[in-house]
Amino acid sequence: MNSLVLASRRLLSVTLQSKVSAGKHLRSIHSVTSGKNGFEVSDTENQGKVGAKQVKIKMLAASLTYQNVLNNVAGTQGVGVVEEIGGKVSSLKKGDHVAVSHPGTWTRSAVVDSASVVAVPSDIPAEDLTSLIFDTSKALNILNDAGVKAGDVLIHNYANGPLGLPLVQLAKEKGAKVISILTKAVDYKGVADSLKAAGSDVVVDEHFLGTETFKALVSENKPTVCVSFANGANLEALEAMKSCAGSGCKIIDAENVPDSFVPEATSIIKEGKLKQNMSVVDFEQFTFALPLVETMSVNGSLVLKM
Repeated sequence: MNSLVLASRRLLSVTLQSKVSAGKHLRSIHSVTSGKNGFEVSDTENQGKVGAKQVKIKMLAASLTYQNVLNNVAGTQGVGVVEEIGGKVSSLKKGDHVAVSHPGTWTRSAVVDSASVVAVPSDIPAEDLTSLIFDTSKALNILNDAGVKAGDVLIHNYANGPLGLPLVQLAKEKGAKVISILTKAVDYKGVADSLKAAGSDVVVDEHFLGTETFKALVSENKPTVCVSFANGANLEALEAMKSCAGSGCKIIDAENVPDSFVPEATSIIKEGKLKQNMSVVDFEQFTFALPLVETMSVNGSLVLKM
């Protein structure tokens, strides 16, 4: 049994199913690719042969993120099972569960370079791993890049996004104080409560930015690290944080921090203490889930279950 403690696992299937029952037909999907006019859905497999240093993966789950939409990339992260290996691949074997970090993970099967995958535990559900393994790695990379330590004050926007909860929990583990700013949050109270339960010291809505009260809050706490998310989707939040924080605050653009897998993330997840807001959607419901991500109407992470 999976020991992960999820703050909230909110299945969107009920909401999406209501759209289906209203007359929409669920199309069988094999893969989603990036086209000139957006994402294109296909119901046929179109994978080439497995090269000497490649592996074929049966995808079990993949992340659908706001960054995917902004950059028109059909998925970059997911979890699957190795089905076939190239002749020069010695680090993996058929049947291994792996985390995949490679463009094109919105598919039921993918052929990728073996260097793009890493073995992960097989006793944790794929959708849980997809949500946590990459978000935890990204959060660790951000904190390490910023050099966050005990006594620091970290302020971050889009705290209701996929990296919000992991960043708060890992920053608190390092002894930092955390100020969280919500961006277009759905269910403000629920998200704020989950962030506070995870350790966030202050949680405010983006509409609070620029007010005299917010300026006083930041002036009193003197943030040392400012983390900006969502590829500038909320420039007002970033500018407000920067102007209030002053010259002593290190600015981290999360988009410029590597998504590379951090081995430490696996052990953290196995401990079962990390919390995350997560929604799971069947792959066939991709076209209904996409607008929710485009409008940032999903709190936490959204995972496609293949």
